[in-house]
Amino acid sequence: MVLSMNEPRLSSRQVALAGRAVPIVMAVLLWAHLGSAITSLDGRHPEEAELKAEFIERFTRFIEWPGQDGRAADEPFVIGIVGTTPVARQLERVARDRPFRGRPARVLQIRKLEAVRRCDLVFIAGSEDERLSEILVLTSGHPILTISDSPGFARRGVLINLYREESFLRFTVNRTEVDRSGLRFAARLLHLARLVQTEKPEQSD
Repeated sequence: MVLSMNEPRLSSRQVALAGRAVPIVMAVLLWAHLGSAITSLDGRHPEEAELKAEFIERFTRFIEWPGQDGRAADEPFVIGIVGTTPVARQLERVARDRPFRGRPARVLQIRKLEAVRRCDLVFIAGSEDERLSEILVLTSGHPILTISDSPGFARRGVLINLYREESFLRFTVNRTEVDRSGLRFAARLLHLARLVQTEKPEQSD
């Protein structure tokens, strides 16, 4: 899945996909809705952090958490932020504007790493490179959606890693860790991701 950092338009890959399966392109990440949201941002092009926050909320629409049907409608969807990142402020904005998975969202700045266990989603900033293994020990094998935007983090165990390629925003999914987490990713979301598996720390995505 890609999004231009300069204007809301389809990439050649999206056009090709649309020719084969228009419902997939329109459904994955609700592109038609996302496009209208982008053009309404004060008449200007959104910053990269804004786009990442929008992506993150839409990812949750195509992922199922185990036991979610038994949760109360007013139980917060907890988003943890580990480290310093401009995405945090944008996630707070999105959380104020709309629910996540039909539930009110709450954004927390994680101080003690053990607190990630209480989160539904954890965004890990690039500043946490040295502590990444420690964080993933706490989240791996649990239904916690980990997301980052740093090179190599997906192969090291983060479930979704956003990255920029020229003027487009793309994402990588670690299929190994998705299978271990208990989270259910929609097939059409996986179809548009770059899939990787957990490998040695020295290797990067």
